[in-house]
Amino acid sequence: MTKPHRSFPLRVFLIIGTSLLILTLLLLSNLEAVAFDLSHYQTQFRLLERPAATGMTEGELLRVTGEILAYLRGQRPDLDLVAEINGQSLPLFTQRELEHMVDVRNLFFLGFQVRKGALVLLVVLAVLALTMDKGGSTLDKRLYIVNRASLAALIAVAVMALVFSLSFDYWFEVFHLLSFDNDLWILDPARHNLIKMFPQAFFFNTTRKIVGRSLLHLLILASASYWYLWQKNRKGSR
Repeated sequence: MTKPHRSFPLRVFLIIGTSLLILTLLLLSNLEAVAFDLSHYQTQFRLLERPAATGMTEGELLRVTGEILAYLRGQRPDLDLVAEINGQSLPLFTQRELEHMVDVRNLFFLGFQVRKGALVLLVVLAVLALTMDKGGSTLDKRLYIVNRASLAALIAVAVMALVFSLSFDYWFEVFHLLSFDNDLWILDPARHNLIKMFPQAFFFNTTRKIVGRSLLHLLILASASYWYLWQKNRKGSR
């Protein structure tokens, strides 16, 4: 009778830990998928009428965006770019923008490392799950944890999505204050091309897409694991 009692704290720890790790992995993976998808930028440039706002053609916007993405992946050393703006070949970014993009790239690199760490920890928790109750199916135990963890993560993301959508401006500023130890991110939309290319509306739409993808993936994970456990229990009760 004491065995289930001893395993209960471990089960709760595994569910909470797995939930946080799944949440981290999905959000960062979807962030990467959206942030490095050039078609997403093309859609947003058209929707937000960025060619008119920047003085660049759509083709030129996509070209320099490709260079920015290469920089963020560490595939080019700098962002000293020249672009065709209103028919003239001009430097794309000021020194302030270049320095800010160094911070942005460091933030992406940190995200990549956090995702790797989360994956390693998730494997550790999967191994730890093997130490739970000896009876029953190990796969059932793992899927039970995955199901509860994905449900918890789903609720967390849904709540975050609601909070952010109601006050995105506020949380957008809070994110920058927490992520950067300087004010280089404060740019003038009248003269800085970085903010002309990527206004706040771009980040709102991008965040919504990342969150939407994450919600869908969590819903699939929770539904699939629940369906398996339900089918297994139904067969066992016969």
